[in-house]
Amino acid sequence: MMKKKLILIISSCLFGLITLMALLAISASCFAAGASKNFAAEEKAADAFTAALLNNGAFATAQAGVASNINEKGFVEAQKQIKEKIGRISDVNFVLYQKNYDVEKAQYGGAEELVYVGKVVGKPDQVVRINVVFAPENGKQKIVNFFVNVLTLQKQDNAKK
Repeated sequence: MMKKKLILIISSCLFGLITLMALLAISASCFAAGASKNFAAEEKAADAFTAALLNNGAFATAQAGVASNINEKGFVEAQKQIKEKIGRISDVNFVLYQKNYDVEKAQYGGAEELVYVGKVVGKPDQVVRINVVFAPENGKQKIVNFFVNVLTLQKQDNAKK
């Protein structure tokens, strides 16, 4: 009799845990669906934009995802400055997707940011962080800003390892 009660208690606990896990999985996927609404299109646009920007590509290849405040002249000038001040950048990888929340207004303002990191060729102590900022323009998320920062890696002391 005692064994039957114990089995009943364990089986009901397992059923409860499985039900809870299923509910959490469903709610997590629903939450992720909202975050991914714009992500696929933004990633495609940012990939094309960074590839053109860093590889002397034509502005026309990335123009579809770019807002009206960024023009070809500014794009070409940015390419020139990157080449002169930083050099060639390789191994660029997407690392972060961020939705910018306005704390003062306590609301999401529509701005989203994709962050990429790449290596500076010939400078093993430097990496580049590329931020591509999206905001709504005429009902669609468009690239409204971008910036490229060089980060110098600090050497770690063997004693601190």
